[in-house]
Amino acid sequence: MAKILGLGPGDVIVKEGDTDKTIYLVKSGKLNVFVNENGKPKKVGEIIEGELLGVMAFITDSPRSATVIAAAECELVKVSGESFNKTMEKLPPWLQGFIKSLMKRIKEHNKK
Repeated sequence: MAKILGLGPGDVIVKEGDTDKTIYLVKSGKLNVFVNENGKPKKVGEIIEGELLGVMAFITDSPRSATVIAAAECELVKVSGESFNKTMEKLPPWLQGFIKSLMKRIKEHNKK
């Protein structure tokens, strides 16, 4: 089941290392993505309207790889891991495997 969330600038959506499996769709606004580098936050990207957040952690069953903070007023659609999983299960097995493999490769590449 999806739920709409309103966020203000500076609100933290997820923290690096968190283990929750919630997925978010950015309905409006912009989010900044940070990783911990030598004990300090380093901005590594942005997430904008229409993009998803949290898919990699969900599909690879791993902790969050970054901290995500609202850069402006945002509206997100919060989708539970269970709901996302039900949708994934409707895909052909080869496509499920492709998506999981792709996410793992992206995660490994991001570690470099």
